[in-house]
Amino acid sequence: MFVAIDGLDGSGKSTVAQALAADLESDGMRIHVREHPGDGRWGRLARRSLLGHGRAAKTSSAVFLFLDILSTGWRVRRGDHVIAVRYTLSAYYLDGRTSSIVHGILRAVLPDPDTTIVLDVDPSNALVRIGTRGEEQEMFENLESMQSVRSRMLTADEAITVVDANGTPDEVYARVRDVLGL
Repeated sequence: MFVAIDGLDGSGKSTVAQALAADLESDGMRIHVREHPGDGRWGRLARRSLLGHGRAAKTSSAVFLFLDILSTGWRVRRGDHVIAVRYTLSAYYLDGRTSSIVHGILRAVLPDPDTTIVLDVDPSNALVRIGTRGEEQEMFENLESMQSVRSRMLTADEAITVVDANGTPDEVYARVRDVLGL
């Protein structure tokens, strides 16, 4: 089983992934939740870059994030059951045509998920959720960027299932369970 959960920052990806993993593990499956950026070397470097500004910070955050995501592809190829928080749709955080090119490369190199779920949240709602975390704001966590990323994700050239993520965590997770037939 390989499920990718994507969406804007503040859409509930990590919350849904952890709840899904707990449910599946209670049924006896061994699940690996892979959050991107993760806690490994590349993920830490990506997170650090995301707090920067300018073209160099954007480029380095993308490179480090994609190196981090490659480890998920390796786990899937060896047969692990994986829930990925962010996957190929992360490319749509990049600007313009570059995002489509990088997305195509990632799709060619990485294994396809069994299901890709995009948690669709209104960007202004996502920003409110982000604000409650008490963390430093990342470079893409602004209304203009989030509106653009959301548009690109929802028109991606891959099979996605869009789930309304504007409700409570329990409501959103119930919708994801329905999509997955759980």
